[in-house]
Amino acid sequence: FVAQLEMVARVVNNQIVAINDQQQRQAQQRMGTTLVMAVMPRPHGKMSNEVYVVHVGDSRLYCVTKDNLRQVTLDDDVATRETTLGYNFYAYSSQRIDGGALIQALGTRGSDMLVPRVQRLFIDEDCLLLLCSDGLSDFDRVEQIYEDYLLPVLNENKPLDRSCQALIDRANELNGHDNI
Repeated sequence: FVAQLEMVARVVNNQIVAINDQQQRQAQQRMGTTLVMAVMPRPHGKMSNEVYVVHVGDSRLYCVTKDNLRQVTLDDDVATRETTLGYNFYAYSSQRIDGGALIQALGTRGSDMLVPRVQRLFIDEDCLLLLCSDGLSDFDRVEQIYEDYLLPVLNENKPLDRSCQALIDRANELNGHDNI
């Protein structure tokens, strides 16, 4: 199943690469995008507590519970790579001029160079999975809006459609520099 999810990301990547090639886009002109996807399999048609997360770039998945907020994915950027490889602490790496530069995204190069991350999570308590682009997560905005926008979905059963729209509106007010 994990291999199939990786293949989905590679197929989409190849389609974007083909469009870039067809339009003769070079270097920074190439179209690229990030991906965060959650898949909840239903073996034999029954609900499961498993969630598979597919991730490329700096779109994120957060797990929101009544007690905490946890970022599940790691950004595919220079700062995270430097920290993961043990070259520096994240606080210092993120201050680099190129700290937020993506090291991979869909569509920028062939699938042989793409390393989609697939994680398997087990959900063992009521929670909310927030999948978002950096237009919402930049500048620690998710942490800032946790109590006012995310907790009410769990504690007060606020409808998801209205909560999602409220998140989009708030992100546009705070982080309107990027896609939401």
